Amino acid sequence: SIVGESDFRYLEKFIDNVIALDPKFRRIYEWASYAVAWRKNRATVAEFKTSVRYLERAIEEFPDDWELRQALALRYALDLDPKTDEERRRYRERAATLMEEAALMPGANINLGTMAANLRTKMGQRQRALADLRALLMATDNTAAQAKLIARYQDLMEDESVATEFAQFREFNFKAKGKEKR
Repeated sequence: SIVGESDFRYLEKFIDNVIALDPKFRRIYEWASYAVAWRKNRATVAEFKTSVRYLERAIEEFPDDWELRQALALRYALDLDPKTDEERRRYRERAATLMEEAALMPGANINLGTMAANLRTKMGQRQRALADLRALLMATDNTAAQAKLIARYQDLMEDESVATEFAQFREFNFKAKGKEKR
């Protein structure tokens, strides 16, 4: 075999050496997250997991970097191939949490809050999505982000299942109060 452009045998060793020499060199983490995943035309699950490992390390070194959190969230949400429902739930939970954390950081992508709410809704966590949207609304002064968050909040509130959940909650509380009076 000829050693050439497509020989990536030492890629991770190279990345690990750069990180060992300068763990605060931010660009290596971002570059590594793509380089290990796209060694060839199509990334494998193992390569995406390696990418996740570098991004997890990156947010340890750079806890206030929303872009690294967003990249990691997208890896968990889109690129890993869960083998079980539990693994799928864990990946989605991690992705939603990362998006929520990133959304609160200065300069963050204004879509992160609504993306997190969408993921929470897919996980059956509609009430949590609503609570998180309210918290994000209170935390941001970005008017464009507020508009997106409000629109998503209204969409969730108008969803029939939310109305049903609210009616059931209200009925339960009404019955509980009635029993207290007796």
